[in-house]
Amino acid sequence: MVDIFREQKDSEKKLTEGGFKDIRRWRKTDIMQLALAKIDKVDYDCLHKKRIPYCTKCARNLIERKIAEINETLKRRRRDDESDVKIDFEIDYEQFGGEANFTRVDDSEVMETMNVNNIRTQQQTGIWKNYVCKKCGSNVSMQFKNEEIEKEKEKEVETYTPKKDVGTKKQ
Repeated sequence: MVDIFREQKDSEKKLTEGGFKDIRRWRKTDIMQLALAKIDKVDYDCLHKKRIPYCTKCARNLIERKIAEINETLKRRRRDDESDVKIDFEIDYEQFGGEANFTRVDDSEVMETMNVNNIRTQQQTGIWKNYVCKKCGSNVSMQFKNEEIEKEKEKEVETYTPKKDVGTKKQ
């Protein structure tokens, strides 16, 4: 997406619709809110649907750097009295997800109090997988229930096929 920020001409003032954006009304909070909505959507998809870690802090930092870069460009162009500014604000938010961007640290057990035969006991109902981002050092913890862990193990067993001994024949 390429947006052009410049002063409005008389012919453009008459237009009611179009791609014109007036730089005098541009606020970084508007762009930030739109970007945060996209980040939240990708964060939810990664953490809850794909079940992979996602670093929201890295995504926010990139947005803030881009906005600062845009503000510097606008200030420079206003100083030079240039009216056309082309800004590319395309960001691949999914680049911050995946286990390749994280270091996995020790897992911890999820313990819940259960009532078994009218006796309260602590039972493990899942694990917390703990990750640390390699770029910014933020922590991400994901809870996996025992059922999810068993499904993952079943998938690994199904994909494993033992090698057949092809080279030797017995007579």
